[in-house]
Amino acid sequence: MRSFVYITFVSALVSCVYALPRPTRSYGRDADLPATNAERLGRSLPLKAPVRRSAAVGTRTSASASSSPSPSASSSVRAGYVAVFDGDSRIGYLQCKETCQVIPNEESYYATAVQFSPDSQGKPFDITYSGGSNPNMGGLVGAFSGDLAPGSAAEARIQSVGTTNPGVIPFTSHAEFTESAIWSYNKSNGLLTPTWTNSLNDDITTFIMADANGDLFLSGDAAEFESKHGSQSAGPLTFHFNAASYAARARSSY
Repeated sequence: MRSFVYITFVSALVSCVYALPRPTRSYGRDADLPATNAERLGRSLPLKAPVRRSAAVGTRTSASASSSPSPSASSSVRAGYVAVFDGDSRIGYLQCKETCQVIPNEESYYATAVQFSPDSQGKPFDITYSGGSNPNMGGLVGAFSGDLAPGSAAEARIQSVGTTNPGVIPFTSHAEFTESAIWSYNKSNGLLTPTWTNSLNDDITTFIMADANGDLFLSGDAAEFESKHGSQSAGPLTFHFNAASYAARARSSY
């Protein structure tokens, strides 16, 4: 009788076990588990734990996404240094404080950084720098000097000036006269070229000249300038703009 009861109990227990719901396949390894939480819910399995993804190539999460780059400066703005050439020879670099001079190549560390935005319509523009009482590098004609022109000894010292458009101030020989928006830029060769506007609003072919001390001027007649300042003067000179990233390398060789 006892044996019969025991066999009956075991048979009932086995029947209960087989009655339990069983998965259709083995999920003993993580690799065999359903790939999505939707599949897991359909099979009465626990949800997958969240996984922090690395910033590897091809994966991005809200935690690993890089922040947007800060706005860059306008591509039209140029910043750098100006090399001064006499013909094919570089004689130095531009240095501007209150007035502007040529400093020799071996002192290029002291060159002045300038900045400008070429006009999209080709109009003359300002060149700015720090260190003077005014922001722009322009020209100042002294009182009683007269107009810059061919055959004239009149000159404009290159120096710190206020913002002045060409020809907007009536010229008189009794007062100083300044212009700042006189520069043009040729990106193919890096040349910065001045064009002076006289009292009649005519554009004058303008030469960059230096006196014996290296002080820089604008003139409408290179021969007249040399006659006034002597054979130790230099010019016509040319300004060659070097963007900052290249200028540092070029200047380091001196």
